[in-house]
Formats: sequence, structure tokens, C-alpha cells
Amino acid sequence: MERQKNTNNFFPLRVKVLPFTFIALILVFNIGAFTTLNERDAKNLYNQAQEYLKKMLEQRKGFDNVTYTILFHNAPIILSGIIPFAGALTVFTSYYTSGLFISVISQVLGRDRIGIILHTFSFFHTWLELLSASIASTESIVLAYSIYRRRFNQELPYSFALAFLAFSILALAASVETYYIQVLSQT
Repeated sequence: MERQKNTNNFFPLRVKVLPFTFIALILVFNIGAFTTLNERDAKNLYNQAQEYLKKMLEQRKGFDNVTYTILFHNAPIILSGIIPFAGALTVFTSYYTSGLFISVISQVLGRDRIGIILHTFSFFHTWLELLSASIASTESIVLAYSIYRRRFNQELPYSFALAFLAFSILALAASVETYYIQVLSQT
């Protein structure tokens, strides 16, 4: 019996690009975390974030509601992340901004940045979100390359499947994060 050839020529490219996007997102997050804002801007961002989180947790009671809120807060970033060319930029900008919030917490509360970063990366849901974002960013890069190579139509089904995978991982991350929030809010 003759072995069928793999028609997905870009699978090896995905395998090569994914670890780089994973590491690059960690680096971009840390760059944001070590970016210093002026005191007024840091306090304004901190207050806005506190107000948003307080409203979210007050309005959204129950595991399902909090999970959906977290999921649908992050989903547009991940799903737009597969858009060729611009998608990866969207995801990287989001990770820089998330890191910037670590900087804001450090500045406003006087906490150690490295400690906050280590704490953030100690949660399982952080790594799941990072994997989801890496998949989306990788697809953005692969789809851009497929346009250049005139294979966009052949690669699109794989990208849809991987977008679904990224969204599924993000849903799992939202559930785990909600569990952490509920456990930590009881202590």
C-alpha cells in the first residue's frame, strides 16, 4: 500500500515557529513588566483596572458567569490573532499591555516586579493562555507566509482547526482561572 503524502507543507513551519512565538510572548510580557510609567499614569491605570475587576466580580456571580466573562474578555485577542500579518501584532501588543499592568501594580503598590512576574507564571492558567496566544500568533505568521506562497486556500482549513484549538485551550484557561479566583477570594 502506498503511503499518502502530507498535503500540509506548512506543518513543519508551524512546529518551528510555535516555540519562537511562545518565547517571544514571554519576553514581550516581561518588557512590559519592566516598563516604568510616570506615577500619575500608573495610578490612573491601576484605579481603572481595579474598578473594572470589582464590577466584573460583583456583576458576575457563579462559576459559569465568571468563566464566560474571562473567556470573552480574552477571546477577541486570540481569535483576531490568526489574522495574517496583523494578528500576531495584536497578540504581542496585548501581552506587552498585560506586562505593563504588572509594572503598574509594582509601582502603585510598591511590590517587587520579579516577584509579581514569578507569581503570575506560577498559575497553570497563565501557561494555557500563553499556549493559546502562541498558537494564534503562529497561525498569523503561517497564513501570511501562505499568502506569499499562494497557498492560503489550502492552509485555511488547518488554521480554522488550530483557531478552534486555541479557543478551546483559552476556555480551559478561563475555567482554571475562575477556580483560582474563587479559591483565593475565600481565603
